Amino acid sequence: MKTQCECFLKKPLLVFFLLAIFIIWMLFPSTFFFGNWNKEFEVKDENGQYTAVVYKKLPISPYAMFKFVMGDKYFIVLYDSKNRDIWKSSPFTSISYEAFFASFGFPTPNTDAFIYPTDDGYESIHINKLD
Repeated sequence: MKTQCECFLKKPLLVFFLLAIFIIWMLFPSTFFFGNWNKEFEVKDENGQYTAVVYKKLPISPYAMFKFVMGDKYFIVLYDSKNRDIWKSSPFTSISYEAFFASFGFPTPNTDAFIYPTDDGYESIHINKLD
């Protein structure tokens, strides 16, 4: 009797664990994985201080596959002059290839805003507020 009770308590924990893993996988954004293997192109600023690299999203989960099919196929990572990533676009920002016909706006000594194209126009991030 004691063995059956222990087994009964272990099964709900196993079901809960598997359900949690399944939910995490369902919503897992593909922007966590990036490197030279999914790099599309890069744009450097005039001074060589910043580099914006555009990566292709990978359809690794049902949510990522849905976004991929709907045309949201790219994300942006901003690097500094020491090749450290200092900012990455949100997984919820929609960026298709057509958005890159517009240009990037890099921070200058007068302004600290990085301006990047999206499907909804331009968005910006202030570099000095990232620290």
